[in-house]
Formats: sequence, structure tokens, C-alpha cells
Amino acid sequence: MNALNPSLPELYYVSNFISGFREDIKPMLKIHRPITLTQIFEQVKWQEESNNAIAKKTLYHGSTTRSTTTKDF
Repeated sequence: MNALNPSLPELYYVSNFISGFREDIKPMLKIHRPITLTQIFEQVKWQEESNNAIAKKTLYHGSTTRSTTTKDF
């Protein structure tokens, strides 16, 4: 990207790239504050793997939260 417009810093591309991600990915990227596109690629890969593991666990074991409602007998 820098080859197309060398006057823009890489952080400009980083900010724009992050803004295009899904809402479940953005917070993790903001926490780690990547400053290069390579760092973003690595962090997104790890976050996707984490999200997939959580989804599989929920799919196979039901909800990960307990119900707080009670029934009167």
C-alpha cells in the first residue's frame, strides 16, 4: 500500500483496515494496539481461532451461561 501513496504512514492504513472488521474482532485489536498490518493479520488470526473454539464449545455443550430463572413447584 505504501508503494501507491508513500506520503501516508502505515498507521493510516492500520486504522482504516481495523475499521472494516466485524464488531467482534475490533475490540481485541484496539486492546493490543497493532501498529503494523502484519501485527493485525496475526492478531485477527488468533481472535478468529478463539471465536471458533468458543462457537464449537457452545454448539456441542449448549449455552456457556447458566439460566438464572427458577420455577415454582
